[in-house]
This record gives sequence, C-alpha cells and structure tokens, in this order.
Amino acid sequence: MADENDATTHTLAKYLAEEMLIGQRFVGVTSSKIAATAYYLSHRLLDKGPWTCKHAFYSGYFESELTPLAADLLQLLPLPRKHTAVYDKYACKRYSYASETVQELLEVSSLAKDLAFSS
Repeated sequence: MADENDATTHTLAKYLAEEMLIGQRFVGVTSSKIAATAYYLSHRLLDKGPWTCKHAFYSGYFESELTPLAADLLQLLPLPRKHTAVYDKYACKRYSYASETVQELLEVSSLAKDLAFSS
C-alpha cells in the first residue's frame, strides 16, 4: 500500500476484512473494496493520517467510496456479537490481539460518529 510496512495496520486490516466477510451487509462487495475498506478503517482507527492520493492510487478507491462501507463495518463491530469465531481468532498473541485492540480503539475514538456523518 502507500504506507511504510506497518505490521499493526496490516494485522488490524486483516481482522477487519474477515469481519466483513461474515457480515451480511457486505455480500456482493468486491474483494478489492473489502480489502481497501479494511485497510482504510485500520489506518483511520490508528490515526495514521489522511487517506492520500497515493492510497487512492494503490487501492483503486477514493476515501468517499470507502466511508459508507467503513461506517457499516463500525456498526457491526461492537460487542456482544452473534458470531465470535473471527473475534476469537484475532484475540490471541499470534495476531497481536487485533480484535481486542479494535474494541479498545472504538471505545476512545469518535470515528464512528465522523464516518456516519460523512457517509
């Protein structure tokens, strides 16, 4: 992607992408858009700066194309949840506790409100 190799952003994006794969709302969304949305949301949750022209170039999506799906994903993430397999998978050391990290970031972030307002 357009960033330096960042393992945390990458791992959170993998977790978010897998959550999207089990969400009914995301059926029919292309795999490239799922990957871009997951990376975008990971980037935003970690406060890595704005979505740049480089991000748009390498992902193939402008920020405005990703915010509606990111907002939908944010609604799916809060606990408790119906299906816990993906959350449980990423709640271990092997995946740097990515699912727990996302939950912690959601508790302190105003991102859900920001994305809901902009989409």
